[in-house]
Amino acid sequence: MFKKTLRLRLRLMKKISGKFDMKKIGIIGFGWLGEPLGHHLKEAGYTVVGSCTSEQKKERLWADGLHAVYFKLSLIRRAWRIRHFFRWMCWS
Repeated sequence: MFKKTLRLRLRLMKKISGKFDMKKIGIIGFGWLGEPLGHHLKEAGYTVVGSCTSEQKKERLWADGLHAVYFKLSLIRRAWRIRHFFRWMCWS
C-alpha cells in the first residue's frame, strides 16, 4: 500500500513540475536572515521574490537581482492595535 501511494505521489509530482515554475521562492522579509538566504538561493538558480520595509533597500535588492516588494508595516500595526482596542472595549 505504501509503495503504491508513493508511486502515485511521484507521478503527480512529475505532472505538476512540468506545469509550474518550481524555481521560484518567496521570502517574507529580506532582513538579517532573508537577504543572505535570498542571495544563496539566487546563486543556486532560483528566482527569489520577497518583501522589505524601506524603499532604499528595495532598490538595492533589485540591483542585486532579488525581486523585492516594499511592504509598509505601520498601517498593519495600527490596524492591529485598533482591533485589539475594540476587542478590549467590547469584552471589558
